[in-house]
Amino acid sequence: TAGRTRISTQTLLHAVNCTAGAVCTTARCAETQLTLGRLRTHAAGCAVRTAGGCKICLLLEATARFRKKKNLW
Repeated sequence: TAGRTRISTQTLLHAVNCTAGAVCTTARCAETQLTLGRLRTHAAGCAVRTAGGCKICLLLEATARFRKKKNLW
């Protein structure tokens, strides 16, 4: 997509569980956390979410499930 960069799965999963905030030295963590914040803002007002048809909301829900199960390995 023009103007957007892809976030790797590894970076996304790190950012979901990172507690260091702005001082995290992992590449793109802070940027990814901002993206997650925008996803949360979207989900808070999404009318399609309740019908289960919004891909953005589904992505956010998947990251929430991972956070709950972060001790898988």
